[in-house]
Amino acid sequence: MEALTAVDNVAFVHRAGRILPFLGPNGAGKTTLVRMLLHFTAMSSGAITIDGLPVSDPQSRLAIGYLSEQPRIPAQLTGWEYLKRCAQLEGIGSPGIADECARIVRVIGMQGREHQKARTYSKAWSRRFCLGAALLGDPRLLISMSRPPG
Repeated sequence: MEALTAVDNVAFVHRAGRILPFLGPNGAGKTTLVRMLLHFTAMSSGAITIDGLPVSDPQSRLAIGYLSEQPRIPAQLTGWEYLKRCAQLEGIGSPGIADECARIVRVIGMQGREHQKARTYSKAWSRRFCLGAALLGDPRLLISMSRPPG
């Protein structure tokens, strides 16, 4: 089987406060590059650093929020339960979880809906809660795998 080079010779520096879109045709390596940035996929060579730390160091990813292309909330959970679980995974301490989840519910404009089961949510409502999960802890870098309409 022939080896496939998915991403080759990429270099960039991203500055705070800027949007950096990855554009290109299917198969160009956009998703692979993001997966390497998040350390979901290993690189065969080269280096990626975040604030000077290699992406292999979990500390480098603490300030990253990630929203996948097709996020899902387990149907049996409420939006609040989902945010709480995500906050725990983020390492937000127990005393601060309720306040952080309440902040996120306000940010995403879902007050009054956070205690409904996810199975009752529209796709847009689910996406809001998933975006909220990506915003937990006020990340310095937000990665969203959204596709443009069309």
